[in-house]
Order: sequence, then C-alpha cells, then structure tokens
Amino acid sequence: MSLLILLCVSCEKKSTHVIYQSDAFTVYDDRIEQDDFEARATSTNELKTNYTKNNEDLADPTLDLRFCINGRNNEFLPGEVHRYTVVPEGKEATTPVFLFGVPSSQVDADADELPYNTNLTVRVDISAVLNSFKSNGYYATASGDTIYRDDFKGIYVAGNKYPLSWDYDNLMRDTHAKMQATSQYGIYEIRLMLNPESLRQSAKRTWKVELADLPARYPRFTSEQKLVDAVYNLSVDELGKLMGADSTYRADTLSTQIGTRNISYAIHLALGMLNPEAAKAGLIAKVKNMRIIQDDGTGGSWPVATDRVVWTVAAWEIYKITGDTEWLSYAYTVIKNSLKDDLYTILDPKTFLLRGEQSYLNKSAQSYPEWMQPVNIYQSMGLSTNVLHYQTYMLMTRMAAQLGYSGSEFRTQASVLRASILKYLWMEKEGYFGQYLYGGIYPILSTSSEALGQSLAVLFNVTTSEQSKSLIASMPVTPFGVTAVWPNDADEEAYFNNAVWPFVQAYYNWAAKQTGNETAVTYGMASMLRATALFLSNNEMFTAQSGDYRLAGNPDNTRLWSVAGNLAMVYRVLFGIEFMPDKLMFRPMVPRVLPGKKTLEGLKYRNAELDITLNGTGNKIKQFIIDTDTLEAQSFVPDTLQGKHTVEIILDDEAIAPQSIHMEAVESMPETSRFKFDKETSTIAIENFNDSLSYELYINGKLSGEYKNGKIPFSDFTTFTEVMAVPRTPQGLHGYSGKPIYFYPDTGVIALDMASMVRTDEVSQQGYSGEGYVTVSTADNIRLDFNVTVPRSGRYFIDLRYANGSGPVNTDDKCALRTLYVNNERNGVFVMPQRGLDEWSNWGFSNPLGIFLREGDNLLSIRYVMPENQNMNGKINKALIDQIRLWRSE
Repeated sequence: MSLLILLCVSCEKKSTHVIYQSDAFTVYDDRIEQDDFEARATSTNELKTNYTKNNEDLADPTLDLRFCINGRNNEFLPGEVHRYTVVPEGKEATTPVFLFGVPSSQVDADADELPYNTNLTVRVDISAVLNSFKSNGYYATASGDTIYRDDFKGIYVAGNKYPLSWDYDNLMRDTHAKMQATSQYGIYEIRLMLNPESLRQSAKRTWKVELADLPARYPRFTSEQKLVDAVYNLSVDELGKLMGADSTYRADTLSTQIGTRNISYAIHLALGMLNPEAAKAGLIAKVKNMRIIQDDGTGGSWPVATDRVVWTVAAWEIYKITGDTEWLSYAYTVIKNSLKDDLYTILDPKTFLLRGEQSYLNKSAQSYPEWMQPVNIYQSMGLSTNVLHYQTYMLMTRMAAQLGYSGSEFRTQASVLRASILKYLWMEKEGYFGQYLYGGIYPILSTSSEALGQSLAVLFNVTTSEQSKSLIASMPVTPFGVTAVWPNDADEEAYFNNAVWPFVQAYYNWAAKQTGNETAVTYGMASMLRATALFLSNNEMFTAQSGDYRLAGNPDNTRLWSVAGNLAMVYRVLFGIEFMPDKLMFRPMVPRVLPGKKTLEGLKYRNAELDITLNGTGNKIKQFIIDTDTLEAQSFVPDTLQGKHTVEIILDDEAIAPQSIHMEAVESMPETSRFKFDKETSTIAIENFNDSLSYELYINGKLSGEYKNGKIPFSDFTTFTEVMAVPRTPQGLHGYSGKPIYFYPDTGVIALDMASMVRTDEVSQQGYSGEGYVTVSTADNIRLDFNVTVPRSGRYFIDLRYANGSGPVNTDDKCALRTLYVNNERNGVFVMPQRGLDEWSNWGFSNPLGIFLREGDNLLSIRYVMPENQNMNGKINKALIDQIRLWRSE
C-alpha cells in the first residue's frame, strides 16, 4: 500500500496551464520554473523548492576593495578601487600591503576558484594619512572630506565579496569591516573568511502548514490555481509570526519595533482590514508630541527625510475600515500639527514642492549621486514624497468634512501641489514622471524612474486617466519585476539599486489594476509569485539582474510590508476591495489567465462577517448578490450590515482592452559627470569625459546645449550662476550631473565671521575659518542677532558654515534647525544635518536661503523657534556655527 502511495505522488501530473511566461521564468497553476529551478505547490498548504542562492560570486577569487576613513567612501574618486586576485596556499592567503589612496590592480585571470572557508588577511598602509595628521592636523581625502586628527575613528574596508559590502552607510556598525593597527607604523589589517561553507543551501526545501493552524482572524482564500492559494497561505502564516507579544506588528521576526513608513505602507496594503486594532496601536506608537515621528534617517532624520506623512494614508484607511470618529479626531490633530511644521521647514517657495528624501530610499548612494550630502538631499524634491504630501492634503479635506470642519486650506494646498508635481516632475515625451529635482538653488530633473512614486501617483489620482494609462504602459520594468529605481548605478551593489522590492511591486500591480492594464497586472503578480515560491518567504527585496535574493546568511528575510503586498494581490487586485467611510466597495480585476471560482471567507467589516465568492474574469461586474438579493448598479456592502452574510460577484468574462508594458533590460546609467571650470581655456572641462556620451549643459536649471566634446566653451559669468552637466548615452539614457559649479557676482561672496559678531565659545575644535565659532543648542544661544551692511538693495542668498557631530551621516535623529529672521520678518529655516558621530571639526554648509536686503544696515536674527525647529530627538538640537556667507543673486 505504501509503495502505491509513493508511486502516485511521484507521477502526480503537473499543470500545463500557463499563467505567465517569459525568457526569465514561467508561472503555471501549480509551480514556478526558472532555468533548472522549480518551486511547486503540492497542495494549497505546501510548497517545495529546489532553488539555491547563486553563490558563484563567492568563489570568484578576484575582489575589489576600498579603504574608508571613519567608514566613509573617501579613499578614491568614483570607479577607482584596489583589485586583487586571491591565490591561497591551502586555505590561507595574505594580500600585499595596499597604499591608501593609490588605486591598484593585481589580477590573475587564470586563478582557480576559492576553496570553501578561505582565510584572507587584508593589509593597508595609511602612513600618509597619519603623517598628514602630524604635520597639518588633518588629512584631505580624494572625495573632498577633511578629516581632523581628533575626529579619526579608524579604518574600515569595503568590498564586493561577502562578508564585505559597499554599504558605506552602515560600515562602522559592521564587525567584519573595522581594521586593526599592527605593530608596524601605519599598517592596518583585518582577517576575513571568504566563500564560507555555511552559506551553502540545501537544494530541496519545504514550507508546510496545517490550514487549521493558520491565524483564525485572517480570511481564508481559495481559487483554482494551487500556486496562488499556497503563496497566499504562506503569507498568512508569516503574518502570524510577525505579531509581537504586545499584539502589534513587527518589521521582521528579529525586530522588536517597526518604522513609520513600514507599518503605514503595510496597513494601507492589507493589514488595516485584517487587524485594525493592532494597526491602530502600531500607528499610535509612531506619534510623539502629537506629531508623526520621522524615523532615524539620513543626516539625522527630519527634515532631510520627510515621508512621515504616509502615516496619514494608513490612519485614513483605519477610519474607513472602522468608522471610529474618536480615532479620526486624534489622527486629524496629529497630522495637522505635523503639516504645520512641514510647511515652515520643507516647502520650496519657488516650485511649491516639498523638499526631502524619496520615500523609503534612505541609503543615499543607492539613489543619489555620490557628491550629494544630506543637506543636498534635503534640498531635493522627490516624486514619492511629494505624492504622499499631496494625498495627505486631500485626505485632510475628507477628514475635515467627516469631522464638520471646513478643510478648504488643505484642498487649496493639494491643488497647488498637484499642479507643481505635474509641472516639474512629469515628462511628457516619456509618458511618466522623473525621479526628483536636484542640484541646489537651480535644480534640474533626474529622468530616472522611481517605481513607488509612479505607482502612488496613479493610485492617488495625481495623474489624469490618460496619464495614468501612459505611465503604467511607459515606465521601464525589467524581466524579474519593476525595479525600485531604473536605470541602475553599476558602481553600487544591489539594495535599492538594481533591486525589486515586493511591497513596491504590489503598489505597481494595484496601480496597473486601476488603469485596467491586464498585461501589467499579470506580469506584476507573476513577479511576486515567483519570488515568494522559489524563496519560500516574502523577502524584503531581490536582485533585479538575476532575480536572486541578496542577504546571504540572513536567517530570516521575511518582511512585514512584503507579506502585506502579497496579501494585497488577493484583496486589492483580484477582489478589488476598497473602503469608503460608509461602505465596502468591490472593483475586481481577474486576468484571463486566472479563471475559475475564488472565495474569500471570514472577511470582517465593522459588525459584519463576509464570505465572498468571485466568479469569472475581466473587470466588469455582471451580477452582485448579497445573500440572495441581486443588487442592480451596486457593488458595495453598506456599513450598516450586521452579522454573517454571503456576497457573490459574477464578472462578465469580457476581454479587457489590451494595453502594453515597457520591458527593458537592467540597464546601467552612464557614470556621474565630474567637471570644473578651466579659466585658461574658458571651458567647462569634463574630467571623466567619455567619447561615447554626450553632455547636456544646464545653466541656472535650464538646458543650454548638448555637447560631444570634453571641453565646453563657457564664459565666466559676472552674476551668480549655477552650472550642471548631465551625461547621456546615444540611446537617450541619462546619468547624474556631478556637483554643480557656482559663479559668483563681481562683488563676490561676503564671508562674515560669526565669532566677530556675537559672543563666542572657548575654542576646542579645529577647522573653523575665523576667530572661533558659536555653539547653538536648545539651551545656549537660542537667539543670535547681528547687523549686516550691504551696498545696495536686492535679492541675496545666505547660508551657514557649521558642524554637527551629534550623530552619523546616515541615521539618528539630531539634525539641527534654526529659523532666520530678516529685519524682524520670518524668512526661512536653516537645516544643518549631522556630519559624523563626534566629528565636531567636520565643517560644511547649510541650505541657502533667499532673502531681500535693503541698502545699508539690516538686522538678521538666527533663532531656535518652537515647535517648528524641534527635531525628532527633541532634546539634542546642536550645531557649531562658524561663518555666514552672503552673495547677490542677481
């Protein structure tokens, strides 16, 4: 009898029905096939996979290295590395002593693959750095950093092979990366294990759960596609494991908390309807001083990172699901307070866009040119963040209406912001949005595609119906999924760069459903089914180039928002669930490749519990039946419904009007330009000129011309002028401009020594420009008044030379802010992001503010104003101010 069972299992017939097929992979009703890999749903509660992570790169003996002072990418210019082929004796190897700051290449193309567990000692000579510390007190790096002796924290190594990485943002936290001083002067070393055998993965793995063991509060889904059912059940299983002991959700199984954007996106996608009370508790935990918390982020969080308003989207979703007016009133107050601070600090007065980092893309080198520091990122204006602010204003008008308030000011702000998004970020020729405005005082548009912002713009109706269809059909997508940013940067490892994020893919799929693009929906759902089934997990991201997951050795890659994204494919796409303040709407879309009956049992809505049946394909409802009542011209459940009910939805099986997608390879953008003004030849000289590229020259944000040579004729301007140069391939692919060049007026820059105008501190830091500096904090020098005399009235720009060593460049919450008053009129906010933990001799410039000065004396005042200058930390809001720069804008 047992032999018969085994034979039946082994010869079980595979489905021949194809859901999706491409050169990269194929999705059937019951399995995924990709090259020699297969993931198979043997039942709705079991998945088996033979997928193994591609670890061929681990055995490659040639590695690239960079050595990093204080963990920052400051040894070389872009593109330069130490390249070395490891040829071990047995399992031991030692590199030559690399010279810090001197690129090197010692490559053996015929070398054998590395054996497992190869021990490598890496050595570097930094005596040039130490000698400069002795003679000058500092070391000037190739990247433009000035590192003072007292700020030196150590030497770290970055590289392209595990356990190393190019993740400079977190290098100082990486125990594999810090090098140790040896007994020889200037020689540092580190011992690494390459190609660890522990990363080998079993070729056969299984996920299985008893359906009765799945959390009972979540709806049960069935269809005639076994694979779709199994992936749904796996996602429900993982969701149950992401609930903490305090009945709130976690970002992953290893975390004890979750960020504002993570919980908010997950609630909006699916979690709000599944567990509104846990969702509500998660949002309340992200409020401080009746304002939304912006989690740790670039330069010390808010206002460099400004996407905290995604909380609004989740809060409104909870209200629509529950009808809880007490919650709505609380949320309205929190959001209103947050928006008031944002308007003071991040509204650009010229474009009326909101400044700040792109939503969730918080590793700067992954989606910004390397020269951009946190203050430059603050000055940028990103698509996703602006779309979230637009939706926040729109939702505040609806919240106000529900609460009996006017809300007209929010509607006005939404209207202005939408017009600005379309004016400055929409690319008519391409048919989709650019990524962000960047570059400073006269910003230009990055033409890269940022997938989350594109998708949210469709879902939140920033675009017209025609623009929405164009966007989904035109934005570049890649074989394994829609990349977070397209094109990628060849010098950056996969994370946001060259990566697909399932929660972003889910938003793309939802947006595609809204535009009626069946091709895009099928492609997008296939991308998510492939990754979850092959990896047996809802991973945070995977590499776009290979479709492989990235985090080798991580014991758990499951992420809450990825789980929510997969569940949303059933709720938001197939069943088309949309909540309104007084009803539950159904606007389903079922691609032709997913025919048959679908059920969703046990969906709780207010005081009702619904068992829903969906039959047919298409996106037009033929019949809508509640219990036994067929309802004409209605496809919703009213909020007054109570008790257990059945809902039957029958689609008309009509073919959906065909639309296309824009499939592209995972392309690399051209290298970011590096350029300078050559006075001898009166040209803009492209230092990394590539004769296969052309260069678009921008003067004060306007395209001046396109050039094929490395020396562009250019006259030295006598008025303030900003110059940028964007590389472009013959195929029309743009890279980033290098750091702008500034030409100042004949009068030059007026540099005012802060120490000569106000009381100064006892000097303990280095690198200040004049007699000293002034410390500003929440207790010290909360108001600095001084006079400025100018020869004539007009528009000027002003910024501050400052230091902020309260935290690292990439995280924490201690960005310093101060408000500028000019002749007793409030003018704007100086933003002074963190520049390195305890690096109080690391000086840089704040954002510039445009001001009007009258001829003669003008009273300027730099003040700590509450609550608009309160950062996310609340207690530590400190900077050293060394100098004020002032120059005419005309």
